[in-house]
Amino acid sequence: AALCLLAGAVALSPVPAAHAEDTVQVVSENGEVLGEEQDTVSDLRSSGRVRKGMESKPVPVIPEEERLRRRETPSTEVKDEIWYKRGKIVFVAKCAGCHPNGGNSIVGSKSLFWDDMERNGYRDFERVKQIVRYGKGKMPGYAEDCAQVQDYTQCGVISPLDEETIQDLEDFVLNRANSNWRGRG
Repeated sequence: AALCLLAGAVALSPVPAAHAEDTVQVVSENGEVLGEEQDTVSDLRSSGRVRKGMESKPVPVIPEEERLRRRETPSTEVKDEIWYKRGKIVFVAKCAGCHPNGGNSIVGSKSLFWDDMERNGYRDFERVKQIVRYGKGKMPGYAEDCAQVQDYTQCGVISPLDEETIQDLEDFVLNRANSNWRGRG
């Protein structure tokens, strides 16, 4: 596995925990490879170039009944659950700039309200998952494997979201859509 350094600072890509030693590639801001070196994950972490917790972690298997409960229970009843809080934090940080209060500031007809989602084919949960993971149009993809599945220019984030966070984000968005984005969420 390779870990990229941009002008000496780590691009915050997860480091596979299974690899005791990784190749670190130092890359300039314009993409020029400046060099490579071998480092263990613990060496990188102790040097401050990789934060603790950036290692890949297993994806929790959440039963479909639980996913439906998360999506369909009124937000006032689930707002204190950890998945909801994480989903909300990620939504505010990554999505609210273009989707304030469930709207869409780029293309108004592509909001996160159920009427628009249904009309645009996103009543299917699998399509919601795909757009969050790999992006579409002006929306970037947030999955760790985005650049392997989609044109890398569609993957506009330095630090991809882990699978658990993507699940929490999907469930948060669908929960709020079911509430028609009413209330503070």
